[in-house]
Amino acid sequence: MLQVSSLGYSLDDTWQKLITGFSGIQVRQIFPEIPPLPVGLIDIRPADLSELTHMIIESAIQDTNLSLPLSNCGVIIGSIRGHQ
Repeated sequence: MLQVSSLGYSLDDTWQKLITGFSGIQVRQIFPEIPPLPVGLIDIRPADLSELTHMIIESAIQDTNLSLPLSNCGVIIGSIRGHQ
């Protein structure tokens, strides 16, 4: 099952872990050529961006009680990782 963030499977899971001080950051050896780094993984692997985006959009539409199709609507994705 795909997680919404490195903290949980849903907005509520993520929020509960945030307020209890839980960290989703772990030290992992992602590439053998470089030393282990702190990363926030989705589950135990990097997330598939298109799958994650689809899941988040569906959740946002449900949260706002909107229905498809939506006219004049756009999606903006922000990331600190340039390769995404």
